[in-house]
Amino acid sequence: MKKIFYFFLVNVILITQQSFASELDEIAFFKQPTSARTCALGNTFIGISDDISAINTNPAGLVNTEHQQASLMFLGGKINTFQGYWSFSSNTKNYGAFGVNLFTTQLGDIIISSSQTVISQQDSIFTLTYALPLNEYFSIGVNAKSVQSAMRNVRENNTAYDYGLFVKPAIKNLTLGLVSQNNPQGKYLSVYNPIPQALKAGVAYKYDFDKTSYLLAGLDAFKLNNSSSTLQSYGAEILFDDTVFLRIGYSYDSYKFGVGLLLGGFQIDLSNISSRTMGNLIKVSLTLKNIDFLKQEEPPKQEPKPADEASLDNAYPPLAAPEIPPPSDAKIYDKDLDEQIDKD
Repeated sequence: MKKIFYFFLVNVILITQQSFASELDEIAFFKQPTSARTCALGNTFIGISDDISAINTNPAGLVNTEHQQASLMFLGGKINTFQGYWSFSSNTKNYGAFGVNLFTTQLGDIIISSSQTVISQQDSIFTLTYALPLNEYFSIGVNAKSVQSAMRNVRENNTAYDYGLFVKPAIKNLTLGLVSQNNPQGKYLSVYNPIPQALKAGVAYKYDFDKTSYLLAGLDAFKLNNSSSTLQSYGAEILFDDTVFLRIGYSYDSYKFGVGLLLGGFQIDLSNISSRTMGNLIKVSLTLKNIDFLKQEEPPKQEPKPADEASLDNAYPPLAAPEIPPPSDAKIYDKDLDEQIDKD
């Protein structure tokens, strides 16, 4: 009953938090995909949410991770621009999944005017995530985020929350996602430029070619305040022989491409970045899919027998069963003769 109550509580929160802010393009920091995989998929991940990147897209999807995972990403660019991403997650199965993430970026030097010196803008988000499966179909998740922004002598600290829902319907390999991001509305850099709130929904389907290869396709849609249109993003991923990934995505009027390589418990992902300020760059992510595999499994220990039993086994070896000889021909002949005499 508690899980059902939590499920309805989160749905009420999702419905009542549908107040949206200004266009996402006004704050480029909040539209940046974190991992190279989500970037290559066109940031289409609300309905997919099957790895540690769910922390920054749909927190409820963190229940789809296994064991413990860790991921990092670094992207360096021109004029002192860079992005960094570090995250860790643990799925306890019995108590839900936990995650922590730090995403930081520097958008580079900005010229205010010809008479003013350049300044640098820096932003970071520290996120704590918790996800809980309600049953085999529904999961919920929440993000608590600390948003810090700095530009010259202006600094702003805000707290925001994300509420996510992940659904596995009765149709095999079909998944759905819904998330309300950046609640409540906060200010950005001490001016009335609010942190963008958004309601996002996604659907994904995976077609298995065999046990080691599949095709994954997803579609996300989201709506912002003061915008009559609904924005969409698309993404697809192909896995070959449980080793090589090929990805393509579309969002914000641009195409994204990427590749990935899975070797044991390590996964490395690459995607292209095209920016007017940073140029064409390659974003690289490294993910440890299962930290548990680093631990060597010890062979099971055999419990020693008590001293009394061990001494008895050595002192008294097991006795062989006695052999019973077959009946001789003479005894069989005597038996037949007696039966013939009785008849006479």
